[in-house]
Amino acid sequence: MKKLFIIGSIIIFLFLLWGGYWLFICRIAKKELEFPLTLVSVKLLPEFKDDLSGDGLKEAINLQIKKMKRENLSKTVPLGKMTVSRKKILKTLEYFNEILKRKGLSSLSEEIPRHFLVFQASGLNQRGDVLFTGYYQPVLDARRKPEGEYKYPIYKTPPDLQVLDLGEINPEYAGEKIGLRVEEGIIKPYFDRKAIDEDMVLAGRGLELVYLKDFLDRYLLHIQGSGVINLENGQMIKVRFASSNYFPYVSIGKLLIKAGKIPPRKLSLEAIRMCYQEDPEEIKRHLNQNPRYIFFEEFNGNVTGSEGVELTPGRSIATDKSIFPGGGLAYIVCQRPVRNAKGEIVRWTLMKRFMIDQDTGSAFKGPGRVDIFWGTGKEAEKVAGSFKEMGKLYYLLIK
Repeated sequence: MKKLFIIGSIIIFLFLLWGGYWLFICRIAKKELEFPLTLVSVKLLPEFKDDLSGDGLKEAINLQIKKMKRENLSKTVPLGKMTVSRKKILKTLEYFNEILKRKGLSSLSEEIPRHFLVFQASGLNQRGDVLFTGYYQPVLDARRKPEGEYKYPIYKTPPDLQVLDLGEINPEYAGEKIGLRVEEGIIKPYFDRKAIDEDMVLAGRGLELVYLKDFLDRYLLHIQGSGVINLENGQMIKVRFASSNYFPYVSIGKLLIKAGKIPPRKLSLEAIRMCYQEDPEEIKRHLNQNPRYIFFEEFNGNVTGSEGVELTPGRSIATDKSIFPGGGLAYIVCQRPVRNAKGEIVRWTLMKRFMIDQDTGSAFKGPGRVDIFWGTGKEAEKVAGSFKEMGKLYYLLIK
């Protein structure tokens, strides 16, 4: 088996070299960005305010600091085309925290230019325009065994899934992964979504963690990456991302827009749910065009991101970690909706807020995408599901 795997890795390398294997090429092809982050001159710095008046900010910073103090700080993380040490990121957070304690939020517009360098993301168009969306942790009912409408399983990682980091072949592709399996001595890509959900190729192998009662809820759980599960005996468990088949991710929104089901300007989680209720079988066929599949594991504690730190609602963001620094201190400027008691959007207001970069996701590639974590449950789903705004993204680094 090991010999076969090594041979397969060599074959993959040749395909990458010659450009002949579309599956891997579509996953790792990257548009070269000349300046994903640029240093902002003092004269062009934004006004540093916080629309939450600092609520949750110190807590988010302290959680990140506590975690970083236990790790190897000589390691580096990207900051655009540069790299900086984790120690530098830690010092940035610690000094910023000290300013908050000694002088408060009102001093930041004066203190930041003195003590920090500020970098702006080039965005989707090299002009600083960044698309902000939201994510959340759903709460779902489930059963340990299939029962009536509870017929949609979520799976733990299959033992025959082999994951290869392409950086082992070419450092240029470090972090890019592919999922493989061996069938009758032949190395193949791992099963895609259609094979798993329609053809049920994993059924009966003892991989089912729980069974959900709604196909769309299961699909959305794959996108969100973690969830709270209420079982029939009153027990509550939590599940989170464990692994993937590492196919390219295809956006659910883009699939439904392309199919003419939702106008681009009306895309939201609520609109997706309405489409599904009207014609679930057709929507299933569209969703199965996304080949990427997520496998889960049970866990205890609160939801964490790629940094291994508990996420703070409204303060934690997910970005492309090949460009942006994990644990980095960020500042965002965009619009956010204001809702009434019925959950209806009544107006929009300016959102200026300090964030901690603590997560990532398969949908986030390049300097123009940021996902904001909004929390757990229905209220968080309402906010995250309708949040899609253009804005600006900045990172602070201590001088």
